[in-house]
Amino acid sequence: MKSISYLLLMTAWAWSSLSWAQVTQTQSDSVIIKLEMVPFCQLHTENVALDFGTVDQFSPSQSLMTQTRVSLTCARGSDYQVSLDGGLNGQDGQRFVESSAGDTLPYQLYDDNQLSNPWLNNEVRSFTGTGVEQEIVIYSELVSDSLAGVGQYSDTVTFYVNY
Repeated sequence: MKSISYLLLMTAWAWSSLSWAQVTQTQSDSVIIKLEMVPFCQLHTENVALDFGTVDQFSPSQSLMTQTRVSLTCARGSDYQVSLDGGLNGQDGQRFVESSAGDTLPYQLYDDNQLSNPWLNNEVRSFTGTGVEQEIVIYSELVSDSLAGVGQYSDTVTFYVNY
């Protein structure tokens, strides 16, 4: 009888151990992590001006040259295009500075310091962003005219960035 009791005790203990044992299961699935970097450009035009200075009206016609820099930051790897319009006083594809009296003098914009590559009205130049500030240099030439009236001459050209 002792052996039957012992057998029952062992069986009960085995069953009780099984009921306390935890059965673990594992499930898994994937999580997709996404990010889209969109193109952007920020234009920095503070203190941007083309200033031809002061001209003595009695001097013979002379070629005046100046330059300015337009800075912009575009996302690294993003393509962007820049263009310049004809200005407020532009006529028939030519840009002009104009005085308050209505006198005008023609000028030209270029993208090179040799003044060999004119930047025509609304002509597009293409670039690729680097993620850091980049400079675009605009060169300009104006031929003064001794017959032009006195006064201050000006024009406003709009710089466009498309990205």
